[in-house]
Amino acid sequence: VKKASTDTDPTLTINGRLPVDLSFKNVEQRFPDEQQELSVVSEGFDLSILDPVIPDLDNLKGKLRCNVSIAGTPRDPQYSGSISLIEVECVFGPNNIAYIVNGDLEPSGNKITLKELTVKNPPSEEWKSDARFTGSLTIKNFQVESFDITAYGQLLLMTRASRKIMPTF
Repeated sequence: VKKASTDTDPTLTINGRLPVDLSFKNVEQRFPDEQQELSVVSEGFDLSILDPVIPDLDNLKGKLRCNVSIAGTPRDPQYSGSISLIEVECVFGPNNIAYIVNGDLEPSGNKITLKELTVKNPPSEEWKSDARFTGSLTIKNFQVESFDITAYGQLLLMTRASRKIMPTF
């Protein structure tokens, strides 16, 4: 993926083989249980390009740095590498609150471990909060199968802005 057509180097590169059934009808298994080999590399992918396709996040911006290998099968994936989220800002739609996320994640086996993940509110927010998250996500068939995540600190979950989304609150 290139930010502009004039760019010589892509900001995100995905190479490899991913078994997927792209049929419109009668799909028994979208991701057949066959070997996959993917490499995802970025030295600073601009996440704002994903803003229109992630429904619960608005005004998404920030950078993704990663070097991830995906092997195994969709049911038994084997991840390895590293992922960094750098100054990722967004408004979380369900509560209409802005957050800033920074963190390092480590894909390993079928898990993605939160090595260091912080979430805080931007300086413009009247109420300040800052939380650190640890734990992991287990991924199968390209979906979160389970998670074990612990938060430390304080995280703002409701404000007057939340009333716009939840008028009965």
